[in-house]
Parts: sequence; structure tokens; C-alpha cells
Amino acid sequence: GHSTFGVQSLLWQFFIMLPPPRVDLRQQCQKMTAGYQEFEKGIAQKFQTLRLRVSQLESERDRLLHQNRLLQTVPQRGVIAQEPFQRVKEYFHQGPVHGLSVSSDSRIVAAASWKATVGLYDIQSDHSRILGPQYVDTATGAHLRMDGLYSVAFAKRPEDPHLLAVASKDQCIYLWDWQNAQMKLVLGGEHEPKSHKDEVNCVDFHSKQSVLASTSDDKQVIIWDYDGGRILRNLKTEEDRGFVGHTEPAYGVCFLGTTDKFQYNVASCAFDKQTLIWDMRDKKVVQRLTGHSDDIIGIDFADYHGHGLLATGSDDGSIIVWDTRRWNHFLYQFDVAKAASKGKDRGLMQGGKEVKGEVKRVAFSRDGANLAGAGAHSVAVYRGFNSGNVNVSSPIIPSDRHTDCCFDVAWGTDATTGQNILISGGHDQRIQVWYEQNA
Repeated sequence: GHSTFGVQSLLWQFFIMLPPPRVDLRQQCQKMTAGYQEFEKGIAQKFQTLRLRVSQLESERDRLLHQNRLLQTVPQRGVIAQEPFQRVKEYFHQGPVHGLSVSSDSRIVAAASWKATVGLYDIQSDHSRILGPQYVDTATGAHLRMDGLYSVAFAKRPEDPHLLAVASKDQCIYLWDWQNAQMKLVLGGEHEPKSHKDEVNCVDFHSKQSVLASTSDDKQVIIWDYDGGRILRNLKTEEDRGFVGHTEPAYGVCFLGTTDKFQYNVASCAFDKQTLIWDMRDKKVVQRLTGHSDDIIGIDFADYHGHGLLATGSDDGSIIVWDTRRWNHFLYQFDVAKAASKGKDRGLMQGGKEVKGEVKRVAFSRDGANLAGAGAHSVAVYRGFNSGNVNVSSPIIPSDRHTDCCFDVAWGTDATTGQNILISGGHDQRIQVWYEQNA
């Protein structure tokens, strides 16, 4: 017994005298660093979740505010019309409206705002939704933000029923799946060296091809393949080729229909008081149109069985209409400012100053019969283009006007009655919906 105890005692003393195991400080530091990184990742994920929830709550708040304002608007449907256009609805956006577009079925109105949001208004159900300003990047999952918006357009091809484009002051074009409120693609930005280098002012979709056109303060017109997310053409001044494009910020843009003669043509207007017709194939200016004496803001095209009409609106207070069969002289020139001064806008004052009779954006109705121009506080409508009996000197100016600059107009068609629907939007944050009562 004593001998066993002695052996155990000696073994115990031996182990006690062994040096302690060496500690790998580098390994410990790596473990601690990994722990901290995992902790930070968890915090970041929770922060992003909370940020997304705040964005969702803000959108829900805005939707409820819109619904509340709608309930305060007295519906006028059923009232005997005393004017050719009767206002039937009014919506209030959360910021100044700079751009409007109407879906192909004429049910959804999209409004782009300087507050970097797109309002989607269902004029049948009066339901409204907001896209932006935050969005989730599909590639990285990062939560990003759009900047102020100038223009909006629904895609025209049947293959793209839920595609919506918006032009931003942050030099990018955002393509949304508006039905599912998801960002599909961002065109431009720092990763694309040939993209716009200044604010993007306007976008337009081609009606047959997966092609998009944009204009910018950088004086360029860019043609994009939006399926491939790449630039097809930069239409601009090229000194080495010996021709001049726009010399001032380019503002409006539109494609010239789908006929064989014009399917490769795109028109742009700018602050240089010129409208240029480009051939996208060789990037050449094939027509240079003049006639305005101030910045040209608005542009639109109407197809008439193989030929078309191109309309431009300017800060000089006029609208010019060109016939594509003879570019050498304009077909009509409407003095909108003069017509408005004879009507309800006479002597209209804002901030102690008389409102200047400018024309901003213009739009043809889908049947080609009407042309609307957004003005200082109202909309001027010229009718009779399909018959050739145009009311040149007496446009229709609806009595219910905006309280600030009316900046854009768009058209739809009532699927049941066939009536033209006119939409106007302005810096007063109002979106007005008008029904044409008689032609």
C-alpha cells in the first residue's frame, strides 16, 4: 500500500512540474476577430431588416395618406358635362410631378417625382402604391436609393407588360418590375464609362425592339439595349466625324414609329432651340428642325398610316407640329401662351410675379386626334388632327387648373366607352384625370 501511494505521489509531482502548454496567440486573435466579424454581420443584417421595415412603413403611410385625400375628393362622375373635358379624379403625390405615363391598358398612371418616388395610381380601383426611393440591388442584395426623377415610361412591347423606366438626376436609368415592386436593372452609373455624365431628363421605349432612348444634360442621346443592359449608340457631337449634335442640354426624346421608313429614327429636343432627327444606324443627324426661340422641353410623335406628326413644346410658349413627309416647314405653330392669356390664366400671379406662358411637355392622344400641352398652370388641348380640321387659335383649356407649374401630360383610352382619358401632373403634387366628353 505504501509503495503504490509513493508511485502515485511521484507521478503527480512529475505532472505538476511539467511546463504549461504553449498558447498560440495568433490563433486566439483569429478566433476573436472571426467572432467580432460574425457579431458585426449579425448587427448589419438586423439594421438592414429594420431599414427595410421603415421603408415599408413609410410606403404604407404614404398609401394611407393618398387614400385619405381621395376620400376628401368629391367624385364628379355622372355630372352633366359643361366642357369638352370633365375632371373625374384627382390624386396627390408626395412631391412635385415631373413625368407621367399611362399603361397600355390605360388603367395605371405612373408619376415620377423630384422626391425620387414613382406613384402608381389605378384609376379604376383608386388603389395607389409607391416605388422608391429605396430599392434592393438584385446582384448584391444591398439597399440603395434613387435620386430625383425627371421622366417615366411604360414599356411598349407586349413582351414587357410590367417594365417601367425612370430617368434620374443621379445619371442613371432605373428599370422596375412595377407589378412586383422590384428593381430589374440599372442602366448607367460609374461602371459604364460611356453612359450619361449628367442628369438624365427623358426616356422613351421603342414599340417593337428591346431598345430604350435617353437624353441628358450632358447633351447626349443614348440608345440602350435594355435586355442586354448595354449601350448601342451614343448620339452626340463628334468633331472627328465633322458633324454637330446638340450644343446644350438635351431634354426630350421619342422614337418615330415602327414603319419601314422611320423605324431607325429617333427625335430629340434641347435647350439649343433645335430638334434633331437621328438615324440610329450610322449616328447621323438627318434633319435639323428650328423655329422655337427658347428651350425645347416636350416632344411626341403620332403615327398616321405610314407617315407621322412630330410635336415640340417650348418655354417660348408655343407648340410646333411637323409633318414627316415634308420637314422643310412646320405644319402648325400654336401660340399657347397667347391663347391661355385670353382665358382663365389671364393675370395669373405667383409670388408677386405674372406667370410666364411656357409650354413644358406635350403628348398626342392614342387615336391621334388630340394634342395636349402642359403649360404654366393649365393644359391646352388642340383637337382635329385625325380629320385635318384643327382648332388652331382656340385650344380647349379645362377650367380646373393646377396651382403650380403643370409639367407633363399623358393619354389613355377608356376600355368600355372608348373615351380619351387625359392625365395632367404638376409641381403642385396634383395628378388630374380628365374624360373627353365629346369630339
